[in-house]
Amino acid sequence: EKNSTIIEKVFKTKESVNDLHYSIVLKNDTVDNRTKLFSFLDNFDLMDISQKHPIYFQFIPQKLVDKIIYNEEIKFEK
Repeated sequence: EKNSTIIEKVFKTKESVNDLHYSIVLKNDTVDNRTKLFSFLDNFDLMDISQKHPIYFQFIPQKLVDKIIYNEEIKFEK
């Protein structure tokens, strides 16, 4: 299963030279779904690029999606 299937929306929320900050709204916000995304981060952290371009995730409840201040909404291809 692709991670994109569990995600409702993703927003790039902070603009920084090296860091990547994302706010994520899950279709079903469960520990299992969060763990799937954290495992991606764990794998990313093992790569050399993670030192230059760290990624940060923040989970947002669906009911607060309209309050997110963001630079860009990330769209997935279907």
